[in-house]
Amino acid sequence: MKLVAGLTGGALALALGVPSLALAAPAAPEAWQVASLKLAAAHKVSRGAGVTVAVLDSGVAAHAQLAGALLPEIDVVAAGDPARGTELAGLIAARDLGVAPQAKILPVRVGAKGFDAGANAVATGIDRAIAAGAKVVVSSYAKPEISPALSAAVRHAVAADVLIVAPAAPTTATTVTLGDLPGVLSVTASDESGRPVRESVSGLRIDVAAPGDHLVAPVHASLGDAYAEVSGADFAAALAGGVAALVRSKYPGLSAADVARRLGYGARRDFSLGHGVIDAADALGLPLKKLPDPKRGALLPRDEQWYFGAVRLTDAQRVTLGEGVALGLVTASVDATRPELTGRVTQQPPWGPAGRSGTEAALVAAGSGGDGLLGAAPAARLIVAADSRWVVDHGAKVVLVVDGAFTEDDAAYAVAHDAVVVAPWSDTAPVIPGVIYVRGVGQDEPTAAAHPPALSAPAYAAAGGGGGSAAIGRGPAAAGGGSATASGGPATAGGGSVAAGGSSAAGGGVSAAALVAGVAALVRAKDPGANANNVVARLLDTATPMTGASATAYGRGIVDPVGALTEGTFSVGKNPLGEPAATTPAADGDSGSRWAWVAVPIVVLVAGLLAWVLLWRHRRRPVVAAEED
Repeated sequence: MKLVAGLTGGALALALGVPSLALAAPAAPEAWQVASLKLAAAHKVSRGAGVTVAVLDSGVAAHAQLAGALLPEIDVVAAGDPARGTELAGLIAARDLGVAPQAKILPVRVGAKGFDAGANAVATGIDRAIAAGAKVVVSSYAKPEISPALSAAVRHAVAADVLIVAPAAPTTATTVTLGDLPGVLSVTASDESGRPVRESVSGLRIDVAAPGDHLVAPVHASLGDAYAEVSGADFAAALAGGVAALVRSKYPGLSAADVARRLGYGARRDFSLGHGVIDAADALGLPLKKLPDPKRGALLPRDEQWYFGAVRLTDAQRVTLGEGVALGLVTASVDATRPELTGRVTQQPPWGPAGRSGTEAALVAAGSGGDGLLGAAPAARLIVAADSRWVVDHGAKVVLVVDGAFTEDDAAYAVAHDAVVVAPWSDTAPVIPGVIYVRGVGQDEPTAAAHPPALSAPAYAAAGGGGGSAAIGRGPAAAGGGSATASGGPATAGGGSVAAGGSSAAGGGVSAAALVAGVAALVRAKDPGANANNVVARLLDTATPMTGASATAYGRGIVDPVGALTEGTFSVGKNPLGEPAATTPAADGDSGSRWAWVAVPIVVLVAGLLAWVLLWRHRRRPVVAAEED
């Protein structure tokens, strides 16, 4: 900790042996984060009055800048050093340089030094903060360790309409952090020029950025009040929590989910800064697309389904769950006995053993949640067959190609029957016009593509590139969530197709395509009168563009479910991805129609031969009779 301003008058006078009345408390030094966040404009609208922000760290010491702001402390663990907790609290509510100077601070000690907190202590702190009336919880917990208790506490916060803010932090291939959990706002640190700080993580795990480099924060030093220079994503999360308090004060009826949407208002997406550096004035003033209020008891994704937050899929499901839409999967079979799929799957008989990739795709697209995976369109029906035309003939309005053969003739048949076709992207497979090819994007930035997809999306991929197979192979999660054992990523769209996260076309790419297919089902449920061409246009035109040198590798960008459901109207005459050309005629009404052009001539030929044989026998009979006479 580097002190950047002196002690209070009383402490300094005591140290020098002079009367304390001779010196005044030091003024707060200039802090660049105040201008970066545009607090002068924001404070004309809101100063955080009436909002309690819980700070889960090492406790908070008294400081002149926090006079009147501190509520009685909650101690989950024994006393320790409150220095870091005081810095976090000061960034949020300091009277001169804090983001929300009229907010109340609820100190919750979960670790002796803050960074040494354990998952269960943080869980207890969240629960006690909710009970004490906090509407925003700022936690510095960044370890890749999520206990069942912590998972349950986050779900408790979501149900209680409390926003949790946490730093974006590194993980392993099989773990997630608090910031990755659905319902938690993940914040990274930016410097004074708006660039990510050197130590920051990158990837779709980041929701937003906030100043986090050489910040000025109040601290209680050994001889009294002072100011320190601090850096890191945990301090950036504190500033974001302060902006959340401003928004909750200005809009007391706004849900926690919509508060998070206001903070992440950026129209573009960056792997280093998420939706961009928070602007407090914009968070308070810009218009926000109205969504239905979150439902009590709404379905919640599993902990490892981090992509729900990355593309705000939970917000999209406030509009529709895909009711009344049939989603087709082109694969041999799926495990229809899974609890998340029971009663909603129609399969072409006879079907063989359920394939892992097909079952994964079904769960990511339309799983009903509960103890298992929650899909993008959990109320949609599923139609499964290796024959894409059978799927179309049985009513599928969205067709997801999982595996097996799929030709341009098949695409033409589906498009002619007003079906949206989605497939996993590959940099080696040929591109069929009219198909949304989806590239998988994991939590960390993928490598550049040889040629771009149409869209990109998060992919649910297990450790080792198993494409989510770990989730398919294990049983239901323990109550309260359980430790995360898999990670994945969102889908991206571009060049006429969509891309999604994942390790391969056979693994994560399939799950990313399944996510986009599920979003397409949501759009068709929301607007049943829109034809397939307009649905494709919606998905492409509302995708969040990527920035940076490799932006074209993600096609049109990351799929945006909320945008696809709420942005204006789209009326296009043709499929934006082109029109597939049928090389053979196709009849309607039966999956065997693809063979009609072969079968009809054969039938005619056989009938002709049969007629000739009968005629020959009829003519031969009198001749034989004459010879016998």
